[in-house]
Amino acid sequence: MTTQALPVSSLNGENGKQKAPLTKSQKKRMKRKAAAAKTSQQQQEQNLQPKAKNNGSSLNPHVKLRMDLAELGHDAKEIDSAIEEMWNMQLQYDEFESVKSHLESRRRGREMEEATLVERMASRPPQQKPTPLLVVERKEDGSGEYIIRSNVPVEDASTGSTSTARTFPMTSSDES
Repeated sequence: MTTQALPVSSLNGENGKQKAPLTKSQKKRMKRKAAAAKTSQQQQEQNLQPKAKNNGSSLNPHVKLRMDLAELGHDAKEIDSAIEEMWNMQLQYDEFESVKSHLESRRRGREMEEATLVERMASRPPQQKPTPLLVVERKEDGSGEYIIRSNVPVEDASTGSTSTARTFPMTSSDES
């Protein structure tokens, strides 16, 4: 059996009373607390230091290009579609300036299309669809049928043809 020499501070308590020696689990707990305090202190020190902006040296060129274009206000979907379009047209798709100019030309083209569409819509008079008007008439030939007339052509589901009038046989409930 081996005995360890305990420091004097652990034997004498606050009032000179003897303290019981620390158990193995208590020692482990104290070490964990000290390590946790040390790590949190290191983290606080790191948070106080100003962070250097990533200059992209650790990124591959494609990711750096995407990040630079995103900083200009282009979204990822727009960047991806522009790069893919440039690839398909066999243009230089991996240089910042060429992709930037392609994105700007696409944006200008889209704005011009929207302006042209707005002008066309403003110059065109509003179109109104005719309001359907239905008129029901009885045939005067005594055949027991009636006709529904409309000012809008209606498609007949059974034949597939369109017409403005349809004839229906009259039922016994209709005659009263």
